[in-house]
Amino acid sequence: MRKAFTLIELLVVIAIIAILAAILFPVFAQAKLAAKKTAGISNAKQLLLAAQMYLPDNDDNYHLIRSRIDAGTTGLNWAIGAEDMLRPYIKNEDIFKDPADPYERDDCNQPFGKPISFSWTHYRNDDIRLFGLHGYNHPTWTVAQARPSLTQSQVGAPAATIHMYPLWTTASYTNGYAYYRWYTDQVGIVRGGIPTYPQALSFTWCSAKPGAARMSIGAYGNQSIYGFADGHVKAMDRRSTIFQDVYPWTQAQEDAGVRNLYHFNEKFKN
Repeated sequence: MRKAFTLIELLVVIAIIAILAAILFPVFAQAKLAAKKTAGISNAKQLLLAAQMYLPDNDDNYHLIRSRIDAGTTGLNWAIGAEDMLRPYIKNEDIFKDPADPYERDDCNQPFGKPISFSWTHYRNDDIRLFGLHGYNHPTWTVAQARPSLTQSQVGAPAATIHMYPLWTTASYTNGYAYYRWYTDQVGIVRGGIPTYPQALSFTWCSAKPGAARMSIGAYGNQSIYGFADGHVKAMDRRSTIFQDVYPWTQAQEDAGVRNLYHFNEKFKN
């Protein structure tokens, strides 16, 4: 007499396999995400090292988010961005991208180099809301209109001052419009800033798909990767201690534990 599994036995085995798969698949997914997070932290750390090496070669000034570009400049690069200033200190341009950044780039329907997943805080000497370190120079501005970056010596508390954050967007390449930045206060949440991934800000860009552009503060679960002025990198929950909507910043607020990790105030010198 031939022995075989009964239908009930087969169903029980299939059910057990399904249960085990349901248990294991999330574990595998979490392990994969953890590996990407580790790689993302590594990439951010290397970018910060490049920014640190830039400083002594440029009179202690932090690099700009965007610099001027000569009218006669040709090619795919529309402007000189932070990535161009840091390129001499970087051997592998793949570090510009966070491995978990999912957005397909669509920069006016043109392939402009490699994706960029990180941006730098914007300093404006005419607006106290915009805590940050890095200046911005539009090609149409005069020299007097240009906003320079701060110097390293002006940073009050380097170990508590964020100047790099994860900005995932469909329009951000190592060439083209890569210098794109957003107001630093919108990196926080109090003012209803840029959403945390997987939520996204939708906007219209010059691609063939109006309204299809996306922008998020990149995140792994509830944590995003931030780079500090002293060179260290930390994954943090942006909802907790990164930015408070209080202007101007005072020592009393600092002493009370109300944190603003974009500050650069001289009062906070170590």
